[in-house]
Amino acid sequence: MKGLSGMALGLAAILIAGIVLLMAGPPNGRPPARVADVTSPLPDPASISAGGVRLVSAGITLPDDVSPAADAPGADVFERNCTSCHSASMVRAQPVLTAAQWQATITKMREAYGAQVADRDVPVILAYLLARQAPQQAQPATRP
Repeated sequence: MKGLSGMALGLAAILIAGIVLLMAGPPNGRPPARVADVTSPLPDPASISAGGVRLVSAGITLPDDVSPAADAPGADVFERNCTSCHSASMVRAQPVLTAAQWQATITKMREAYGAQVADRDVPVILAYLLARQAPQQAQPATRP
């Protein structure tokens, strides 16, 4: 029984030390942090405040992007490979490029940016990009 009384005495000493620390407060002189009352209602999820700072969430509505022309050859391959990073309208807004320039762009997307484009999809995407700009080739955009 002597071991049990020693254990009880040790637990009592820890309990007393904890009470003394709680009564004395934290060593840095600041009041202890408040523990949230779990019975209080949750704050509005659109805003939260703590430490004198209030964060407010804001919603945005993105415009719908027009997907590539479904009847254009290779549009499905282009959409599957390219529109996870680029909007279709962003690609359509590009200047008229030669086949070599588009090929260099596709290579850059794969090698520099890690685009997961299969080798078999590259010529299809290249053909799509060239075909989608065909009407513009007669009158390339000029800068003022």
